Amino acid sequence: MWGPIREFHRAWSAESVVRHHAAAGGTLTGLGRYPIAGGEVDAIPHVRAPTTTPWLTEATISRTGVDMYGGAQSRYGPLAPPVHVKQLLDGGERFAVVAKPRDVSAIRTRARMRPAVNRAPRGRTAGAASPTTASDGLPAGALTGRSAG
Repeated sequence: MWGPIREFHRAWSAESVVRHHAAAGGTLTGLGRYPIAGGEVDAIPHVRAPTTTPWLTEATISRTGVDMYGGAQSRYGPLAPPVHVKQLLDGGERFAVVAKPRDVSAIRTRARMRPAVNRAPRGRTAGAASPTTASDGLPAGALTGRSAG
């Protein structure tokens, strides 16, 4: 169904509070917190449970590690973080996406229509809870972006 698995890695957050609060050992939460804390990005679009209706899923933008921590836990609902990519590009913000492979695919499709997305440097934010790989060699859940004005 997914094709050949070339590599398999185990990962978890180095921060014990994140590791025990978030799903899957806090890997994606940690990967989102890292570039924000290091000043590499201004924002991380992702999904989380709303505080008033936790059985639903909402797209959000985290700008701090605390925001990312608040969005921890697995979300499998039909909502995608790419809904905020245009807003981040229009605002000239540096961002990284923590998303499922299908969401990253949607951003790559958008890149074909908007060159600013396609020119954005791609980097070290990684993560997807499924064993797929992208055709350009990036992990399927990895994409970082910088607005190209």
